[in-house]
Amino acid sequence: MNNLLQSYLVEFGHLSLAGMGRLETVLVPARYNVAEHRLDPPSGRVNWQPLTGEETDSLQHLTGFLARALQVTEEEAFDQYRAHCAQMQQKIRNAGELVWPPFGRFLLSANELQFEQADSQPAFAPLSAERIIHEGVAHQLRVGDNETTTTEMEAFLNNTEEEKERWWLLPLLIALAAIALICWKRWGM
Repeated sequence: MNNLLQSYLVEFGHLSLAGMGRLETVLVPARYNVAEHRLDPPSGRVNWQPLTGEETDSLQHLTGFLARALQVTEEEAFDQYRAHCAQMQQKIRNAGELVWPPFGRFLLSANELQFEQADSQPAFAPLSAERIIHEGVAHQLRVGDNETTTTEMEAFLNNTEEEKERWWLLPLLIALAAIALICWKRWGM
């Protein structure tokens, strides 16, 4: 029964354990590690949600899955499922923990059921991801809502820099006008 429940968890991404709680698998996508210049592979994580009240999950899909796998009626599959969950709870109460490979283990701490995920090895090795920059090669580029090329963007940035280089012209003209006005008032009157 353990293998079937684990298969259900892997295939459908969630599993309710009667009287205990719910396990849910979460896919963690691949990530770019900027500091080490590598692409870390995708991985999986198992989240645990302890039982907070009445079970809200419908077990019809699970019992149908178990019935097909065990080749029994859904009622018999449901009874076997409940009995297995009761055995799991009893083992946890007796030993204080229940190892559930390869996912992790259930722990009983201060009368509260917890799940500790097992360390897992990624299915793929990290990939080296050095950034390659080709100077002078035009390619498509999105800037805000506009689609442009690197060549057009470089020309735009060069124009902007030329305009910035003449910023001093207006303050100089104002200063010269102020000096001329002062000289005219002082000696011209």
